[in-house]
Amino acid sequence: VISIILLLAIPAMFQPNYSNYIYDFPALFLFTLGLMFLKQRKWFHFLILFFISCFNKETIILLTMIFAIHFYNDNEIKKKFFYQLIAIQLAIFSLIKILLLILFMNNPGGFVEFHLIDRNYLLFNGYSLVTFVVLLIIVLSIFSRWNEKPKFLKDSLWIGVPLLILTLLFGFFDELRDYYEVLSIIILLISFNIAKILDVELVQKVTIEK
Repeated sequence: VISIILLLAIPAMFQPNYSNYIYDFPALFLFTLGLMFLKQRKWFHFLILFFISCFNKETIILLTMIFAIHFYNDNEIKKKFFYQLIAIQLAIFSLIKILLLILFMNNPGGFVEFHLIDRNYLLFNGYSLVTFVVLLIIVLSIFSRWNEKPKFLKDSLWIGVPLLILTLLFGFFDELRDYYEVLSIIILLISFNIAKILDVELVQKVTIEK
């Protein structure tokens, strides 16, 4: 019930000033599914999903960052296997990225668009008190009871740093659809608080695929 209610956050991403694209919902779905496969250690499923997701949106590489952070000191994963999985992910991402660049090299537009100086600079002067209060509540909800929250979610939240930097440099800071990759992580972190308030016992079930 908590998850369904918090999914109501998705319509807030539909902003009249910005476009929504066909790859947005697949990005949200595939990234969330990738998180689940990582948590369950279903490596074969994860790599298949990673391969498919690379054709949808390049931010799927943030799953590699989560994998590297969360499993670096995991005693159940041999270091050789750990680095092999990272190498496979980087190879898949690079090959597909090069393939897509070749296929669409004659399309109009540049490789990236730099927006830090123009629109994003102006945005910082245009936020209301209501927006600030909402953001403050979300931040407090994420970081309250921090020590009690699952390590996987806390490690996963690190992708918010490069995501925010990339959005500031090459996107629009207030374009909420740019944060789909971190949405499910934020929802789960907030859900943990709500579950504690409602005195709901949370049980983690882990399936290890060797």
